[in-house]
Amino acid sequence: MDLSRAQRMMLGIAIGDALGREYESIPGKKIHIDAVPEEYAKGTGVYTDDTQMSIAVAETMLSGESFEAEILAGRFVEAYRRDPREGYSVETLSMLENSRTGEEFIAWIGVEEKTKRKSDGSAMRAVPIGLFPDSGDVITNAIINSEISHTHTYAVSASVGIALASHYFYYNLGLRSCVIEYILQHMEQIWAKICGYLRAVDALEEFDPETILGEYADFGPPYTDAKPVLGTVLYILKMNASDPLQAIKKTLSLGGDTDTTLCIILGIIMADHPVAVLPEKLLTNLENGDYGRDYILELGKKLEQKYPAE
Repeated sequence: MDLSRAQRMMLGIAIGDALGREYESIPGKKIHIDAVPEEYAKGTGVYTDDTQMSIAVAETMLSGESFEAEILAGRFVEAYRRDPREGYSVETLSMLENSRTGEEFIAWIGVEEKTKRKSDGSAMRAVPIGLFPDSGDVITNAIINSEISHTHTYAVSASVGIALASHYFYYNLGLRSCVIEYILQHMEQIWAKICGYLRAVDALEEFDPETILGEYADFGPPYTDAKPVLGTVLYILKMNASDPLQAIKKTLSLGGDTDTTLCIILGIIMADHPVAVLPEKLLTNLENGDYGRDYILELGKKLEQKYPAE
């Protein structure tokens, strides 16, 4: 199947999400992955909130409208109401179910409450933002993406870091092993503390749970804290970008919020690789309803036309 980089990216998001959800919230110490699963446990791969919100981001980018908070939030509401999905946090689900417009979605949780939200809920939907051609726009729009619902420093910086990693891979800006260096160059002036953590991650030769996951070392990357999620994602991108199957094995074996981590990692990595590197049934058995595989491929085709990689 001859697919564009953007199509492979969007497929990677959905396949990673659908496969990762089968391991979600299992502590890493209880998971043993000998090989990448050849198919989904229940036959059909069903994606969750991660992909749905990424689709909404992509639709906003293709709409011709400005990438503004109320417009993007309105797309989140629209996507959920036309096709309700599992996986949303209690707070975000409440925002979606009690809103009809983007303005209502943004206003549902107060400013003070948003500052406490440090989860990976905004980072999980940030991969398509990397397709903006200018890195300054990537940063600005990743901040907008996060501050709709999460304004804690960890959440905002994770949204920016993921979007920049996606940008780096999509536009082939350098060696994959230098991805963290690239992100540090663009983030250090604003997010110095997080960048200190990322420097420690970048210095590792092997995955060190204590350094990357800290208090979550036994569980895995948690959805409740975007900082170790960002560190995990960037380490695996740096070390395993050339081998999607190894990246999948490593991501699943860590446990925790596996649908989000694998959604992000596979979305970014697959821009570099033909889908044939993945087990065939992960593609053919991905759900294909109104907003399933074919819809995702069409979105990817339109993204490539608007944001050509070359």
